[in-house]
Amino acid sequence: MKKLRIWASVTLTLGLLGLIALVLMFLALVDISHGEENVGGEWLIVRLGLLAFFLVFFATIIFATLIIKYFREKDEP
Repeated sequence: MKKLRIWASVTLTLGLLGLIALVLMFLALVDISHGEENVGGEWLIVRLGLLAFFLVFFATIIFATLIIKYFREKDEP
């Protein structure tokens, strides 16, 4: 049961990090769309946010798969 709690905690944390990355990307894109000058930093935030989001997405899928595997092994005799 302790493994399940660890996997669930990591998955929840990664999901929240993905949400934070999406919010930061949205705010950066709002600055870009309003005609701000020198938006190199904002584009960097968008690129890093996309990278972080995809890494978090795949890690969340992996951890969710491990949780499902745990329950299937637990149900088998």
